[in-house]
Amino acid sequence: MAENPTEMQKKREETSVRSLSLISFLINALVPVIAFSAALVMLDIGIQNNWQIVIEMAAPVRFPQPFYHLNVVGSLFEFLSTIQYLRVILIFFMLGWILFAGLFSMLNAYLYKAFGPSMYSKVDVPFTVTKNK
Repeated sequence: MAENPTEMQKKREETSVRSLSLISFLINALVPVIAFSAALVMLDIGIQNNWQIVIEMAAPVRFPQPFYHLNVVGSLFEFLSTIQYLRVILIFFMLGWILFAGLFSMLNAYLYKAFGPSMYSKVDVPFTVTKNK
C-alpha cells in the first residue's frame, strides 16, 4: 500500500532533522578538542616568537597552601601547579572556545537552513491570528 505524499515528505523531513541534529551534536562536541589543540598551537607559536603574554605568564600557578592539603583534590592542585604555561593555555583555550563555538554555530545555522525543513509545523510556531477591521 502506497503512502500519500505528505506522509512521505514528513518522514523525509524528520530524517533530515535527525541527521542534522547528529551532525550538530558532533560539531559541538568537537569544539573543546579543537579549542585545546588551537591553544597548544598558539602557545608554541607564542614561545617561538617571544610574545609578551607568554613570557609574563610562564611561571607555574601556585595555589594557596591549604588547597594542597585537601583529601580528594590535593593531588589535582599539585599536578596543576607543575604545568608551566597553565595560565596561557587556559586563556588561549577560552578564546578558542568562544571563536570556534561561534563559527560552528553559524555553520550549524547554515546547514539547518540549507537542508532542514522548509517551515516549522503549527505545533512549533503557531501563526498569529489578526483581525482586520
